[in-house]
Amino acid sequence: MDALIVIVTLILVLFLLICFIIFIFSAIVEPAFIMATGRPAYVHLYPFPKRLEPGLDAILMRDFRFYRNLTPRRKKYFRHRVASFMENYQFAGREGMVVTDDIKLKIAATAVMLSFGMRNYLHDGFSTILLYPDIFLSANGVDYHKGEFNPMAGVVVFSWKHFQEGMQYDNDNLNLGLHEFAHVMHFDAVRRSRSTTGAIYVDMFRGDNSLRK
Repeated sequence: MDALIVIVTLILVLFLLICFIIFIFSAIVEPAFIMATGRPAYVHLYPFPKRLEPGLDAILMRDFRFYRNLTPRRKKYFRHRVASFMENYQFAGREGMVVTDDIKLKIAATAVMLSFGMRNYLHDGFSTILLYPDIFLSANGVDYHKGEFNPMAGVVVFSWKHFQEGMQYDNDNLNLGLHEFAHVMHFDAVRRSRSTTGAIYVDMFRGDNSLRK
């Protein structure tokens, strides 16, 4: 019985110590680091990285130059984020659109590519990605769109035809996926303006360098 009490006490002390360390890091160490450098103390930390289904890595290598140019270690981080993104959001097709793992991967990789330098890469502004074969009637019932982000409905919507066109040329600044996920990122960062990633994003977006002063 005494041994059990000792073990429970040690576990409790260890838990409290970890909580204290996390608090000191979050409240003092990292804010000071951000003030000095303008960036978070760390971006990638995955004790148990996720893996993609066999064959999907080959699609990343084929279709994403950004991924091909990463180091092996950062490729592993990228795959973890893509797998997490695919698990975290629902994908649904409209007007006969069939959503395959290939499609999910390309959408997830586009979002991850945009936020790869940020710690927070899973967004709260939406829960579902809707896909149409071509342009679709917007929620306003008047205009036809290629893509849109609707935070009230919690959806990001794409014309798959135009999403693919944006991927074909990575040097023309006309990537539909990056465009819509940039809206998501901005919306999410403003809502999380007190978080590490949110504060840095909002600061940079406004052109205010106060974090580095």
